[in-house]
Amino acid sequence: MCIRDSFQGQDASQSWVDLLQRKVADFQQLGEQAYRVQIENQNKDSLLAFVGSQPQIKTQGDDIIINTYTRNIYSVFQGLDFSQLSPISTEHISVKLKNAKAIWNALKAQGTYQTYTCKDLNQLAINLALSSVPEKTRQRFEQYGTQFVLLDDKQASTGFTWVAGTLSKDVTSNGYEIQSTSLFTDPDMKIQKFAGMQYLSLIHI
Repeated sequence: MCIRDSFQGQDASQSWVDLLQRKVADFQQLGEQAYRVQIENQNKDSLLAFVGSQPQIKTQGDDIIINTYTRNIYSVFQGLDFSQLSPISTEHISVKLKNAKAIWNALKAQGTYQTYTCKDLNQLAINLALSSVPEKTRQRFEQYGTQFVLLDDKQASTGFTWVAGTLSKDVTSNGYEIQSTSLFTDPDMKIQKFAGMQYLSLIHI
């Protein structure tokens, strides 16, 4: 199963992050104002560069540009091509976005929005992946496969504890348990460099 199958003809990574940012900001409730938003993502291979990156909202006329950042996380052993000692598959992804409150404030939007967690977005990823496979395959997975059990997010207090917390997976009697670490900062916090963030650790299917 692969989320990329749901984004045929597009840059899969950018399209997935674009969807995540729009979901986190609850663009469905923004109506026409959602068309004023452009999302630009950068993937950081270096841990140091990723830790040092912070999403930003920039104004361009009446529109805004949101800069987001991602990093693919590889298992130490799983998915390694030992002939060249290079990772060939992603275990999960770390995503740095702007949260809904920050984006709605930038747009001066009125109304209410829903808050989405890593747990919600991991379920979205699973649903997209299942929707991209043949019906018989999906039915076999639901009948015979080990089912995903998504646990509530662990809340990090700083960017460093978020990076260290990442995402845990464990096969138990309940199924394939997954728990993500997330970080949320208020847009009105004093240190504006770190304000209005939503950091996510998400499964890669």
